Amino acid sequence: MSDESREKREMGPKWKAALCGLAAGFALLRCDMQTAGTSVGTGNPTEIIVSFQGDSGSESINGTMDVYAYTQIPVPGFSPEPLVRVGIAGAMHAALKAATFQALADSLWPKTSIEDGAYRFNVVVTGEHSGSILKGFSFRRKTGDFVLRAEDAKKALRNENVATVWGAMAPLAAFECSIDPGSLIAQKDHYLFLYGTGFQVKGDSGRFVFPAMPKAAYQVSMVSLPKKGEGGAGANDSVYVYGLTSGIEAGKPNPLSFGPIQDTLPVPESLRADTL
Repeated sequence: MSDESREKREMGPKWKAALCGLAAGFALLRCDMQTAGTSVGTGNPTEIIVSFQGDSGSESINGTMDVYAYTQIPVPGFSPEPLVRVGIAGAMHAALKAATFQALADSLWPKTSIEDGAYRFNVVVTGEHSGSILKGFSFRRKTGDFVLRAEDAKKALRNENVATVWGAMAPLAAFECSIDPGSLIAQKDHYLFLYGTGFQVKGDSGRFVFPAMPKAAYQVSMVSLPKKGEGGAGANDSVYVYGLTSGIEAGKPNPLSFGPIQDTLPVPESLRADTL
């Protein structure tokens, strides 16, 4: 056998090994790009499917899946309605699509919910007997896709541009809270609320009752608004949002007292016009 023929024969396995290694390298690179969300067509999802999970697995519910801006205040006069509402009829999951978010006007989003071009939002699922609050998603208007939460990005099921995440359902329960009536201003209406959800309740002589929220521990906030026909112009320029000194849990008395001021907001125009 000539030297040339021997060289060709020996190079055959080497070329095959090189080609196999190159193919494996491309496969790993493609996998890394998908994980990082940087390749065309395999970036962050344009659809999120929330799968409702009970104690024994997937759970079918009747109700709604609502989207609220991360710092949305659901008190009347501010922004009590969800940005997006999806009806659920005997289903184990519901979907959110990027196209729906692209159609939302910027004016619907509180400025404090927008960070570095990402519109932050929460998802609230409410069934007949159970519910779930999923906080911390984002939508990027410029690229038209969603940013998953860190805990979801690691375990979410991915199929092209669709990601399935899990919403742990908890029984709905009543939460009763109290604030010393002597610390409240008689000429104002007082509301407890949970930022970025639809949960709010108006107080009655220092007593506040959330009729049905997913059973968990919460840190609620409070805002006091001038009653219709009460107060002067100076008193109606702005209102404070207060934190409270302790959290609340279902089945407990939950006595609360004022904590630090979390925000200062202008009085809603609907109330300002009526009280000036």
